Amino acid sequence: MSAAGERLQGTARRAALALPDVSHGYPFTPGLDVYKVAGKVFLIVTDDPDEQIITVKCEPEHARAHVSGYPSNSLR
Repeated sequence: MSAAGERLQGTARRAALALPDVSHGYPFTPGLDVYKVAGKVFLIVTDDPDEQIITVKCEPEHARAHVSGYPSNSLR
């Protein structure tokens, strides 16, 4: 578990919970912390310390901008 990954996951969880009308739980599997607004998933955080991953949903054009603007090791 990396300290940076732990901070990122904690920041994502706090930001999600600060939004109005957010719900969260484990509807898919015990290892995936899922956050929803209006019944739609927008954030998934893994609870596996060896795979510290967050998945954030956004509009396709925003996703393309972020993929090209930030380095990622998810395309191993």
